[in-house]
Amino acid sequence: MLLVYRLDRFSRRIRDLAALMDDLDSACVHFRSATEPFDTASPAGGLFVQMLGAFAELEREVIIDRVINGMERKAAKGEWTHGPRPYGYLVDPATHRLIPH
Repeated sequence: MLLVYRLDRFSRRIRDLAALMDDLDSACVHFRSATEPFDTASPAGGLFVQMLGAFAELEREVIIDRVINGMERKAAKGEWTHGPRPYGYLVDPATHRLIPH
């Protein structure tokens, strides 16, 4: 048996989820979630898993959009958007801008 906390912690892409579920079925491994009640042995349970997977993928895409939008807003204001800073520069903690070192 494979026990996960939540389905979206296992996979956030429907395609990957379907492939992983097929692999688990072929290996005779039962799949269970500690916080979500579904039974993958029934057709309704399989549908429920796919619906949860679709919502997890949507959430993933929304998070990506928000992060990209936030980074673009910071860059438009001239602020450093995090990550490794260029050699020879420091990030001013008050303004979040690059300053030569």
